[in-house]
Amino acid sequence: MTTSRSKRGRAVHAATGGVLGAIALVFPIKYAVAHRNAVHHPAKHGGKHCESLAHVGDSLTWQAEVGLGQQYARRGWNDVRIDAKGGRGIASFMFDDMTGLDAVRRIKATGFDGCWVMALGTNDTANTDFLVHAPEQQHQWRIGLIRSMMDELDGAQVVWVNTHLIKPDIEYSSHDAAAWNATLREVAGAYTNMQIFDWDAIANDHPEWTRGDWVHDTPEGSAQRAEIVSRAVTMMLKGTPDPMNPEPLPAHSWLHSFRQMFSRDWPTGGAGP
Repeated sequence: MTTSRSKRGRAVHAATGGVLGAIALVFPIKYAVAHRNAVHHPAKHGGKHCESLAHVGDSLTWQAEVGLGQQYARRGWNDVRIDAKGGRGIASFMFDDMTGLDAVRRIKATGFDGCWVMALGTNDTANTDFLVHAPEQQHQWRIGLIRSMMDELDGAQVVWVNTHLIKPDIEYSSHDAAAWNATLREVAGAYTNMQIFDWDAIANDHPEWTRGDWVHDTPEGSAQRAEIVSRAVTMMLKGTPDPMNPEPLPAHSWLHSFRQMFSRDWPTGGAGP
């Protein structure tokens, strides 16, 4: 979604997807309450033995998709599936597409049994802020969304890329991002197969990586996202030391001269993330 679209318009889109409507509006909260005392979920397999990778995301991943594919291949991933679409959330979508949960099920239906990267949450946390008004209900809603995805992944190793937003006011705001990222950390305590990559901490030092719409990446930001996320994911899943502190691209990096090729510039006024 664009930040210029009214919140009422966003709600209509969020509530009219084929899997949404009234059921979707109550499911995350009920799910969170039912699973509040859930046991830890054992990891299906160690990351070091993971040869295949599926990366599911929204428009921020879509922008960086070409670069991500290149960077994952450069780091030794031979089987990579990237599934990204603008406006996507875990249990919502904006257009004639599928939710994040549906995307995961589609990949699993091919027999995929590898590791996962989840790059969802930007639309989820903004929609939660709009659709649910009580702070505690918002918190339970976010918990339910994240848990629903983790349970769908059924013990597979997951790196979840957290959310970065910088807008100071209510629509797609830094507050929304902070609430989502805190909930990710909370939920991760119940899933031994879940790791969080703190993209927000890195991007906070680089406001030039975010477009004027306060949400989407510039071409430079997309190139940085592809380089840094692919590096961190590889470190975290293959057991390489120092997984949480990759540095931005050095000034001499070969990627700089090709960054326009490795990102898609999200159109002004285009829907997303």
